[in-house]
Amino acid sequence: MISVLKDTVICTNTLLSANLDAFYPGTASYTWSDGFSGPLHNLTTAGIYWVDYTLNNHCTARDSFRLQRDSIPSVHITQDSNACRTSCVLQANTSFPCSWSTGSTAGQISISTSGTYALTITGNGGCKNSETVNVLLYAPPQLPNIVTPNGDGRNDAVDFGTYGFTGMNLRIYNRWGQAIFESSDPHCVWKPECSSGTYYYIVSYQDCESSSRSKTLQGYVMVIR
Repeated sequence: MISVLKDTVICTNTLLSANLDAFYPGTASYTWSDGFSGPLHNLTTAGIYWVDYTLNNHCTARDSFRLQRDSIPSVHITQDSNACRTSCVLQANTSFPCSWSTGSTAGQISISTSGTYALTITGNGGCKNSETVNVLLYAPPQLPNIVTPNGDGRNDAVDFGTYGFTGMNLRIYNRWGQAIFESSDPHCVWKPECSSGTYYYIVSYQDCESSSRSKTLQGYVMVIR
């Protein structure tokens, strides 16, 4: 008994083309069910095939298999586009079985953490397709509490343009209550020119959640040179 060729599903959205190898040691000749001779054969039509083997000892055997074509399923993840969202729903938009990178197998998942999420769907014939999506959720601004303006490119400054403020009024004070920096530019960058020490800030700002009213941040930042 010879069992070389297996039932095969080719996943493609174009023409079927399957290069199959029927090689078996000690075989003198190969005869395929479509009349082709030889161990290597390209098939372009789905169906049931067999290969008749004539061995060097003149014995014969037959190996059969099924060749199928299945389309690669389309996959598309949709998500809401609310800029101020703190969570969102990712929708698979398919009736095929789903497998998310979170471990869920539901048609949609709720996300509460920014990151990259992947979806793999499996078509009726077993063919798979995947898509990834980046999710960026709104998070309340958190200013650093240490700035090291030493020119090494790390923590040299506070870039307020990264917080998504639409309006801002910033004041930074030294330990004696004297204002050392002020700005109403929501894209300003504070690169301390002051000496090492602890400084205190008050930021009144508007963002996508509060375009008609101000929020306030208060805290301190240590400047270390």
